[in-house]
Order: sequence, then C-alpha cells, then structure tokens
Amino acid sequence: MINITAIGDSIIDAVGRCSVTELNQWPVLLLTQRMEQTIISMTPFSPWTGGDKGPNNKIVTEDYTFYNAGIGSETTVTMLGRFEQDVLGHPTDIVIILGGVNDLAYQFGMSDIQKNLLGMYNKADEAGLDVIAATLLPWNNGSASQKEQLTVLNNWIRETAANRRYGIVDWFTILENPVGSGRISPTLTCDGVHVNVVGQQMMADTFDLTQLTHVTYDLYSYALVRPLTRSPAQNYILDVDLITTSYQGFY
Repeated sequence: MINITAIGDSIIDAVGRCSVTELNQWPVLLLTQRMEQTIISMTPFSPWTGGDKGPNNKIVTEDYTFYNAGIGSETTVTMLGRFEQDVLGHPTDIVIILGGVNDLAYQFGMSDIQKNLLGMYNKADEAGLDVIAATLLPWNNGSASQKEQLTVLNNWIRETAANRRYGIVDWFTILENPVGSGRISPTLTCDGVHVNVVGQQMMADTFDLTQLTHVTYDLYSYALVRPLTRSPAQNYILDVDLITTSYQGFY
C-alpha cells in the first residue's frame, strides 16, 4: 500500500466548487481513470479543526490510500503550521504540495511564500517522503502585478523541484489557455479560480505516473525499503522505478 497526501488550498480540496463532487474530483479521477484503481472506501479524514473539508476525503483503493488535506482559503503560513499533523501525522510515502495563490491575494511577500514552501519541503525531506511540487493554476481574477508574481513563484517552484530532484505537476501549463495569457479558459472555470469537472480531469492527466509508483532497495542488504529517503546522510538508497526500471543512481 502506497500512501499519498495532498496538502494545499481549495484547488486541492476541489469538492463543492464549479459543480465538482467527491466522485469527480481530481484525486478520484487520478486513481480510477489514470491508475486504473478501484475505490474500496471513502471515509472522513479531518485534517484541521475548523477546516471546511467534506465528509469523505480519505480515499482507499487496492494499492493506494489518498489523503486530501486541502483547505479552502489556505495560505502557506497555515499549511506549514499544520504540516506535521496533516501530512506526517498518518502514514505518508508521497506528498503533493500546492500553495501560494492565497498568499498573493493577501499581498504576502514573495520571500515569505518561498520560505514557507521550503519549510514544507524540508519537513518532507527530513521524514523521507517523495515530494511532488505543484505549480499554481492560472488566476483570471488576479491583477497584472499579481499575475507577474504568480509567474515568478511558479518558475521558482519548477527550479526548486528540479534542483531537489522532486516530482513536478505543472498544472499552470496544462490549464493556461490561450498560452501566454495567464488565464484559465472560460470553458474550464466557473469563477476564474477553480476548475470544473473537465479541468479536474486535466489536472489528473497532468501527473507523471512514474512519480507515484516507486520502490527502493538498501544496497547492502537488498531489502525492500519504503519510503524513499532523499537525505544526503542516507545516500546508500537507490531509486528503482517500477514502470521504466531505470536506475537514477546515488544522491
């Protein structure tokens, strides 16, 4: 069983916006359509006292448990504050991290946003989790200045993910239409911020599935090790990709 947790704002939460339901939210589409999993159960997972989560946000399939720890209007400050409880407080092998657009809406400084994201990245690294960094979606309602900042932040997320050898899910690129506009197509959104069911499917389709299926081996004992550690102090771990069986080497 591989445990995935997604932490973020209403984009991660998804349900209840633009006619999205529990059964057509992006995590369900990712698991059932892309990964060909069968849902065994959907049960309550309440990550944060006072959160606006729906009743069934822990999704269990035959091979995966997916925890949706998205909370509407979330900023990176509060995400970092609840990271240990809502990500590390239950079994997690892979964490998907999205945050920053609400910070921009509240006019938080770029350095503070990056510091908070790095705080979450570092906590995930220290816990030995695989990290998938997500880019912010296009923001139709942002000012010209806010859209410029969003572009800067997304470029920083991409660069940081590459430098740290994280996975990346580039939702901005897949949802921007027309290209270069910084906007979501009106056919994909009801409010210029959240995406509808078609957009949810596009979000699910953006994932590189090899980033969601990994095994690791201890080179000395050849024992199966999980989760993959990215700590420099434990550089004897070799990452073996189940799908491509390509060896990524030491790091």
